[in-house]
Amino acid sequence: MCAITFGSFTRRWHNADGVDRVRFVGLWNGEGGSGPGGTQNMVETVRRYAGRVSIIDTRQLFGL
Repeated sequence: MCAITFGSFTRRWHNADGVDRVRFVGLWNGEGGSGPGGTQNMVETVRRYAGRVSIIDTRQLFGL
């Protein structure tokens, strides 16, 4: 079982449910995070549990 907690949001995936089907799409500038619950932490956590991660880079999208 995998449990990911961010703030008051908790989502649990059981191996039987197919953790390999978890998808995370993040809007992120790629910079380091501010700790647990940030975008970087979420990306690392999903990757650790074999979920697929797609990042929309705000630097390219908005020229920031």
